[in-house]
Amino acid sequence: GDDDDTTSDDDDATGDDDDTGDDDDTGPGDDDDSSAGGGLNGTVAEGTGALSGALVTLVSTGDSSTTSSEGYYSLPNPGGPQELLITSTGILPYTAFIDADLQSDSGTGLLHPVWSETVLNQFASALSTTVDLADGVISVGLVGDNSSLAGTTVSIDASNDGSVGMFFGPPEVTDTFGSNGGEILFFNVVPGAVALTVTPPSGIACTGRTDLAVSAGEVTAVRLLCD
Repeated sequence: GDDDDTTSDDDDATGDDDDTGDDDDTGPGDDDDSSAGGGLNGTVAEGTGALSGALVTLVSTGDSSTTSSEGYYSLPNPGGPQELLITSTGILPYTAFIDADLQSDSGTGLLHPVWSETVLNQFASALSTTVDLADGVISVGLVGDNSSLAGTTVSIDASNDGSVGMFFGPPEVTDTFGSNGGEILFFNVVPGAVALTVTPPSGIACTGRTDLAVSAGEVTAVRLLCD
């Protein structure tokens, strides 16, 4: 009775979202696309709260969704490597590089923390620098058991001004994750193709996008699934 793909039309009731393109609502689990794994869904947050009214665009198809009052969005899932562009007044444009197949397999929505230039400058002050809009910012996060992921290091092959860990406290100059989750930001990364290297503790593997592209004046974000 879950009507979650184009072959399982369990009934002919109006509004059951069991055919391609009949997106009757945007709530979690609304079965509004044709992939068996479900749609791409997630939440956009600014600071400690949800960001409503942000435009989330699936770059490859042009499909878009405006975030709800809870910051929630839902999009069709074409699978494979994808980019989500998030724009809203007052924030730097934010492009999330994702593996849509992994997102479906995890069964969880994506979380996208976005920032204004002012807030990013507060973070960058730990490096005694400021955001240069001629360059970009890279945000790296890990999804998994935080305590097991402590000691994971990240690096990129492009020139930058250094990396800062945001671990639910003051910014720390580091390229290594602790046990509390959070993310690591690389500041003033030269625009262009960038390769990300992630080295987790022994016995743990991280999967996801490591082939990134940085644009001037934008945040490029990636979340890796680690277990």
